[in-house]
Amino acid sequence: MSYCYLSGPIHSSLSNLRSLSVMHLDFNNLFASVPKFFAEFENLTSLRLSATRLRGRLPEEIFQIPTLQILDLSYYSKVHFQIFHSMLLFELSHLASQITGGKYQNLLVTLSN
Repeated sequence: MSYCYLSGPIHSSLSNLRSLSVMHLDFNNLFASVPKFFAEFENLTSLRLSATRLRGRLPEEIFQIPTLQILDLSYYSKVHFQIFHSMLLFELSHLASQITGGKYQNLLVTLSN
C-alpha cells in the first residue's frame, strides 16, 4: 500500500489480517502512533514505514517478531524506540541514506544489549 495517498491513523481493522507477511505503508500521510497489533503479525517479514507522519514510541514487541527481516524507518524522525531484546538482526534498508548521505544502499545491523 505504498504511495496510496492514505491519510489519518492506521485503522484497527488491519489487525484482522494476521497472516500478512509484508506490510508496506511507506510514503503515505499516516499520523498517530504505530499500533501494537503489528507485533501480532507472526508471519511478518517486511515492515516499511518510511516517509510517513507516524510518531511516538515504536512498540518493543515489533522487535520480537521472529520472522521480521526488513524494518524500514527511513525519513522517520518522530519515532522513538528502545530495544531490550538481545541479538536482533534487521536489514534497515534506506536508513543508511539518512545517516550517511547515501553512501551505502543497505545497512545491515546487529542490535544487541
